[in-house]
This record gives sequence, structure tokens and C-alpha cells, in this order.
Amino acid sequence: MDRDRDAVIAGLTLPWSSGIVEGHVNRVKMLKRQMLGRCSAAQDFNLYASACC
Repeated sequence: MDRDRDAVIAGLTLPWSSGIVEGHVNRVKMLKRQMLGRCSAAQDFNLYASACC
């Protein structure tokens, strides 16, 4: 916990965020999965649910 303290404080107090970049990265990964034929709504939901819980 103590290792991440500075990162958490910076994330809550600095006026900028990497949210836009993370959204683009997520979109690129989804497009790659679609191109490789590994993408379906059920698969993505299961991956999201297992990562969050």
C-alpha cells in the first residue's frame, strides 16, 4: 500500500489523466481481437467480469 501512495495522491490531485489514452488502447485491443476472430460480446463480458471481481 505504501508503495502506491504517491501514485494515488498524484492521480487524485493532478489536473490531467491518462483516461483518453487508456480508452484508445482498449479500442485497439478490441480491434485486434476482432481481426483475429476471437471477439464476441459474451467473451468480452466474461473477461471483464473475471478481471473486476
